[in-house]
Amino acid sequence: SHIQYACLRRGAGCVNNSLSAMQTEPMDGEYPYGSIEGGSPVGEGASLATNLPAQSSERPTWSLKRLALVAATMVMVAGAVGVFGSTKSPLEQSALSAEDSTGGSGTPGTSSGTPGTSHILFVLLDDVGHNDMLGQSNDIPDATSFMYSLAEDGVTMTRYYAEHSCTPGRTAILTGRYVHSTGMAYSMVYWYSEWGLPQKYPLISDVLATGGYNTYMIGKWDIGFYSPTQWPTNRGFDSFLGLLIESFDYNSHACCNNGSTYDDQSEVIALSEGMSNYDYKSGDYDHYSTNMFGSRAVEIVNKHLVQDGPMFIYLSFNAPHAVVSLPDWTEQGLEYTESSNYTALQEQLGITWAQRKIFAGALNLIDIQVERIYNALDKKGYLGKIGDTTIVVTSDNGAPCKTTGGVNGGSNWPLRGVKGEFWEGAYRVPAFVYSSLIEEDQRGTQIDSLVHSTDWLNTLVVGAANLDKTTGDGFNMWPLITGSDTTVLRDNVPMGLDYKSTEGALVLYTHGSYYKLMLYKSCDGWWAPWDGNATVSPDAKLGETVSDDELDGWCDSSGDKETSYKMYNLSEDPSETTNIYDESEYATIQGLLQKHMCAYWQPKEDMSTLEGTGMVDSAFTRANAFNDFFEAAYHNDRYVTYWKERENAYNELRYPMSEYFEVLDFCKVL
Repeated sequence: SHIQYACLRRGAGCVNNSLSAMQTEPMDGEYPYGSIEGGSPVGEGASLATNLPAQSSERPTWSLKRLALVAATMVMVAGAVGVFGSTKSPLEQSALSAEDSTGGSGTPGTSSGTPGTSHILFVLLDDVGHNDMLGQSNDIPDATSFMYSLAEDGVTMTRYYAEHSCTPGRTAILTGRYVHSTGMAYSMVYWYSEWGLPQKYPLISDVLATGGYNTYMIGKWDIGFYSPTQWPTNRGFDSFLGLLIESFDYNSHACCNNGSTYDDQSEVIALSEGMSNYDYKSGDYDHYSTNMFGSRAVEIVNKHLVQDGPMFIYLSFNAPHAVVSLPDWTEQGLEYTESSNYTALQEQLGITWAQRKIFAGALNLIDIQVERIYNALDKKGYLGKIGDTTIVVTSDNGAPCKTTGGVNGGSNWPLRGVKGEFWEGAYRVPAFVYSSLIEEDQRGTQIDSLVHSTDWLNTLVVGAANLDKTTGDGFNMWPLITGSDTTVLRDNVPMGLDYKSTEGALVLYTHGSYYKLMLYKSCDGWWAPWDGNATVSPDAKLGETVSDDELDGWCDSSGDKETSYKMYNLSEDPSETTNIYDESEYATIQGLLQKHMCAYWQPKEDMSTLEGTGMVDSAFTRANAFNDFFEAAYHNDRYVTYWKERENAYNELRYPMSEYFEVLDFCKVL
């Protein structure tokens, strides 16, 4: 099995996620949610939701509604990309010379491989850091033993960059565009936010729908919902089950009971299906969100027929985002922490930090669901027998660790910083691809060059789906994944460039090394996985953590709080300990970093088109619509819903470029 394979390869024992016969309730403290084989985790007979394709012995005909959706989407996408034309890199737009960098500068979306057509399962984890899974984890790799085995039988990205927080991270994945080019760099969309990703930007679901894909969204959305036009089923997805907001209670699905002056502030439920409220008590799924979302994916796979066409399942778990919780078994008079699954896991891991134990338990529950989905795909023959499937697993951003960003027990060690910052800990996260299309001699390999979250769209659409529909800013990495072409496509990654805060970063491969330029007048340490506290060195050992006051004192002495410009040689100093900005021996490289950043740090030349990698107006508008949110929810049986009938963000921009954009000092002299 994959689990045994992973354990043998690493030479260590593993917790076996394979569970016994299905049970509808906990028995003797055991795991209650059934087998990891295909099917409902709470017993047989779970029915499929209304928006999913029905079983049929004949090839189904598309409904007029779906045909109209596809036609409208084709018009939108074609208009966005010039009938699916290729985009230019920012270096081409700024006419930088070829000798400015020794890295590759290929055109986004181009493919030199021989792709096949594939079902696609995109598994997005929430706030999982560099040290939380796969081979780079120094303490809990076996919490996700099945996903580890998939990675070892697939292709791992060792230098993968996400975005620094939830909303930008999801925007980049779904649009294939840099967040500074969609207006989504400045802030996060919260439950009370009256703004979101403008609908004019097509999503991967839109593009795949035009290629005949059935598109399913499960889990966390978090790119805007104040208007119905922004909901998943109005953005290319055939069905949706999940939460529209940034977080909720894993068991009760409650949220949003603070910060309002509205008369009644009792809790609101944040679980939706399509455009409707979803009450898990009347459904067939277990109430714990990880199990619910995994079961929906298994159900989609089980109900699918070959003649239905390919599937795209975007499975965006809300776990392990803070506040992390485990299944609530109080109705059965049991505690999940006393179950054999949890106790065996903790015995295997041997960790002591209480919050990290819970975090590992939540990750392990995701691992179980991913294995269930894999087995369902295998049973259908979709892993190479009568069809192929490509599985992507990654995280939206790094872990908040033990900070005000939400204590979740995650770890970015030994990388510096946490979620929401511009240090490597916020951006570099685990990522891998498993596909039945990958040849045997390519399995178990890794990509050590730069890969960014914007690359998924063209990689999956042009590569895995074999559709000639290039769009966005990202590159098609499918040739690198399959080994058909080893040409390095990406030599730089812009990170969260924001004209309002004058913050951002850029990583560049040049002169045989990776370098990073930061615009960030702030400081942070390295957060230890053994107790969640900060250290002032990535070489710190157990017992060498410091208090918040001590960290502040160290930061004061380091000068990082007072220095806006920072530069690091990531090849020699991956933990960002030594700022080399303005050091004479790096003057040439610093100049290259500045040129590349300036190529992005400018208003987009033609605002009438979606293409181009320059900056656009921030979509951030009315951030605190507390009362409108609650009033709408209370008129909707206390469920999260929209409160505006149409998207109106661009009528009331909070921070327009015309008032807030400034050219960076070093860009003025280039």
